[in-house]
Amino acid sequence: GLIDGQEYSYAIFAKIDSNAVSSQLSRASWIAGGSPVPMPALSFGLAGSQTSITISWESPAHNIDGTPM
Repeated sequence: GLIDGQEYSYAIFAKIDSNAVSSQLSRASWIAGGSPVPMPALSFGLAGSQTSITISWESPAHNIDGTPM
């Protein structure tokens, strides 16, 4: 089977045997299980004082290609 997180590349073309004509090669690649890159963080916030800083955010639920985390 396919391995999550692994990128797979494909190339395909069509050929008509009767006249030996071939189509142009089409290429595509895809990462099994979806992109490993998440959407940006949501609700980013900063708060601070003289002695401390608090950083907060809401983690995304999906990767940049729409697949769930």
